[in-house]
Amino acid sequence: QAAQKLPDISQRGNFEPVRNVRHEGYDLLRGQAELRFATLALPASGRLLLDYASRTRPPTSAAASEELVSALCATMCSCDRARLQWREALQALRIILDRLVFTAAGCREVAESIRDIAGRETFLASAEALVVCFARCCERSVLVSRDVLHDVRLVGRESVGIRDRLGCCQVLDWRRFGQEDTNLPRHAAFEVDLAQNDERQLARFMLGLARKERTEERDCLAGCKWTEDALPTGWQDVWLSQGLPVVGSLSGTYDVGEEAMQSAVRKDLAEKVLGVLI
Repeated sequence: QAAQKLPDISQRGNFEPVRNVRHEGYDLLRGQAELRFATLALPASGRLLLDYASRTRPPTSAAASEELVSALCATMCSCDRARLQWREALQALRIILDRLVFTAAGCREVAESIRDIAGRETFLASAEALVVCFARCCERSVLVSRDVLHDVRLVGRESVGIRDRLGCCQVLDWRRFGQEDTNLPRHAAFEVDLAQNDERQLARFMLGLARKERTEERDCLAGCKWTEDALPTGWQDVWLSQGLPVVGSLSGTYDVGEEAMQSAVRKDLAEKVLGVLI
């Protein structure tokens, strides 16, 4: 991101795609924003867990054909007949994943196949499959839409976990931000943790967008509350000009009708603030 002069949407503000680094339940980077995981002295024992949310997008020309994806899914579903668990089927997919590129529809088909294997663990299985396939999808804008990632019929309540693991900026449906049919789990409502770098970037996007899309009759940001203090008149412009606070949570609703959404403005902000690769 830094080399390409893209905005920093990392969790810790260090340009790294590594998220949620924990060793035996302890957050190794908490309170240590100056440290990078790449240079961190790792413990000699214990269990290390992390998420790797890559921003790199594979080329569309390399996408697997519908026939290949269907054959792959059929093979995974045969694991069910062999009495294998869905986690084992997903682990088998991980082994060959670096050789595959999926369209958004392909990612959905894989997620649905894993869900079929899982049975009662439906949403957990399909959500895990989408996280696994995310970095290998060449159609991110379609993936992070109501067609796939924000379809409650596919991910259910597991949308919270997907957002946490991949990062709020990566899973934001910025094209339809403020609409009730996307951006699970809160839809048009939001709550951002200002202590996290990527969530501050999301807040910058919202404030910048509200400045462009608001009218004299309607302020797009409604019912906003900051956990640390009352929000005075004109707080939006102050935060944009002087910098966002790094403590507390900001919550509210982005209220805008479809007729008021400005696609060109959204595209520009998504590129400049969220680092979206159009």
